[in-house]
Amino acid sequence: MAERLVSVVLPIYNVEKYLDRSIKSIVEQTYKNIEIILVDDGSPDKCPQICDKWQNLDFRVKVIHQDNAGLGMARNTGIENATGEYICFFDSDDYLNPNLIAECVDKMTHNKADFAVYGFCDVTEDEQLLCEYLPTASKTIFSGNEVQQCFVKHILSPYKYNGECWNLKISAWNGMYAMSMIRNSGFRFVSEREIISEDVYSLLYLYSKMNRVVIISEILYYHRVNSKSLTHVYRKDRVEKLNYLYSRLNELCEKCHYDSEIKRLVANPYINGMIGAMKMMADSEDLTNKECKKVLAITLNDAVFQSALRKVDLASEKITRRILIIVFKAKLVGVSCFLLRIRRK
Repeated sequence: MAERLVSVVLPIYNVEKYLDRSIKSIVEQTYKNIEIILVDDGSPDKCPQICDKWQNLDFRVKVIHQDNAGLGMARNTGIENATGEYICFFDSDDYLNPNLIAECVDKMTHNKADFAVYGFCDVTEDEQLLCEYLPTASKTIFSGNEVQQCFVKHILSPYKYNGECWNLKISAWNGMYAMSMIRNSGFRFVSEREIISEDVYSLLYLYSKMNRVVIISEILYYHRVNSKSLTHVYRKDRVEKLNYLYSRLNELCEKCHYDSEIKRLVANPYINGMIGAMKMMADSEDLTNKECKKVLAITLNDAVFQSALRKVDLASEKITRRILIIVFKAKLVGVSCFLLRIRRK
């Protein structure tokens, strides 16, 4: 039987320092029947030329140059041009284990899965290992109602759910997807310019369309932690955007008929985002100590944030995060500022 074709979508913007490394790790996959769709999203650096170079080097590479539309829309361009039976969405500053695609195809084919999720490792900008996230699920296959009743609940709970931590993460790059599911559902990513953390919102919808998920307990992906990423830079409108994300997640839960427990658990990615935003406030060189405390006070008194904090199961949290949430709920501005700076360092 002929190998299944896999479409690999790589949205590209302003990553010329890492792009060759990323593409090379795809080209050198042990699984060879792939089409590599490089979506140059109007990159202002040398990425367009690097893309064209690889297209000339490998017949499997297809380059699409487009005006800048953002990450979510670039991924959608990839979907619209994909012809494979399976599809992956990788980030263009990350790189892969040589066996990633082979392992995913094998597990998805033999288990007739809609989605395969695997372990990953955070690395520094110069590829020093930071932290491994090896999936430790209670089993490897989730079918039918188990996808929503078990898998989705654990992936929404990054630290612990029902006493267990499965080391799962909601991210577009953290899996392989069946194109039949994407086509049948009409799935597309939302724009991060509309909804912050577009991965979380988009994938929470897609999870509701999955009938079978396979978990691969191997480290297959290397995620580069970029200190200059937008998620690591203080933005004045970030809290407002996160509140909008939370409202849309709650609406999505109703639309997808998720149960009350998932409706409670969607507070987790929202709170993760809020903690990240407050870390940026505490660490920002643009804010004096007085200004930082003023902005933190407004955030801690935000009604949406306090409502989400009340939904947290403190027993499921790591001790350091549990203390942080207790302090947030008490609206202790000075202590919050101190703890955030300690955690940031």
